[in-house]
Amino acid sequence: MNQIIKLPKLDDYTAQKEREEFLIVKAKIVKETEKAIEILIDDNPETANNIAERRMISDPKPENGSTEDIRFSAGGLGIIIKTPEQNHLMATVRVSKSSFDRHLTSFTGLGCKSEITNPERTAVRKGVEDLIIVAGGKIIAPKFNNDPFSEINIKAVVQNGAALYEETKKLPLKEAEARILNLPNEKEFKICWKNNEYTYQGLPVFDHGTRGLDFIKLMILELNEKLENTKFLDGRIMGGKNLLNRDIYALELDKNFNWTGRISAGWKSGKLFTPPEKINFPQTPILKTILRELCKRK
Repeated sequence: MNQIIKLPKLDDYTAQKEREEFLIVKAKIVKETEKAIEILIDDNPETANNIAERRMISDPKPENGSTEDIRFSAGGLGIIIKTPEQNHLMATVRVSKSSFDRHLTSFTGLGCKSEITNPERTAVRKGVEDLIIVAGGKIIAPKFNNDPFSEINIKAVVQNGAALYEETKKLPLKEAEARILNLPNEKEFKICWKNNEYTYQGLPVFDHGTRGLDFIKLMILELNEKLENTKFLDGRIMGGKNLLNRDIYALELDKNFNWTGRISAGWKSGKLFTPPEKINFPQTPILKTILRELCKRK
C-alpha cells in the first residue's frame, strides 16, 4: 500500500486532477454517540489511489487487519433543485462492481489528497462534479452566500464537468444561489490525525459492502427556470477516463421537502424523457437516509 504523501496546498487546486484521482485511507471509528462520531487515522495509514488497492481497503472481510477498520474518506450531496413550480431531489443510477450496483442514488464519490481530513470538501466537490446543470443556455454553478467552501474552486469544478460534453463545453457560466440544509440526524465528525483534530457537521452513512463511511450534506439550488427547460447531465467518469453518462431523475418533493413518491422527469445525455410511473431500481443507503431525514424535518 502507498503511504500518505505531503498534502498539496489548497491554492494548488486543479479541478481536472481532483476529478480523475482519488486517495482513501484505512481508519477506525473509536467512539460513536448519538451526536458525534470520532475517527482515528494512523500517522502513517494504509492508503489506496488505484482500483486494486481500493478493493483491498474496501474488502468487508479482510484477510489482514481488523474488521473494525473503515474506508475513509468519501461523501457527496443530496441535491434539491428548487424551481418556481416545485422542489425536486435529483438522483441517478449507481454503477459499481463493489456494492449497490443499479441502485438509485445521490451524487457521491471518493475523496482526494487534499481532503483526507476534510470530508465536507469531498461532499460538496463530488456533488457539484457529478451533476451538470444547464439552464437558459448556461452552465449553472452553485453560489453559497455564506460560503464555507471558499477553498473549493466551484467554478472550475463546474467548467471541468461541462468540458466532458461537446454540447456544453463552450457554454458560458452562470451562478445560482445555493445553501446547505442541515438534517436532523447529522453528527459531529471528529477526525484525529497526527495529533490534530478536525471537526465537521454532517450525516454519516455506512456502506457495509465496502466498509466505507460516507459524509453527506444536503444542498438546495435555486433555479428560475422550469424543470422542462433545464438540462441535467451525468458528470461521473469511471477510472478517470470513461464517461458513464447515467440517466438523471427528478424526485418530486412537496413544499416541506417530503418525497411524493413521483418521478417528475428523467434525462439521458441532457435530453428530457418521461420516466415510467414506477422505477424498479432499489435505493442505496445514502438515498434512503436522505429521504428519511427530509421526512423528519419540522
